[in-house]
Amino acid sequence: MQHGVAGMPGWAALVDGRLVLDAADNLPLLSERSREATDLLALVVRQGLA
Repeated sequence: MQHGVAGMPGWAALVDGRLVLDAADNLPLLSERSREATDLLALVVRQGLA
């Protein structure tokens, strides 16, 4: 998790140094809080998307 990565507001999840992107629009998945970003990353990993 990183806050303000690439100048973006909010918390972002990174895998191997790369942002986790939304498959629908290819935009980074950002969260207001670090806990939300952690939960989102866990969901992505469970679904085998990262």
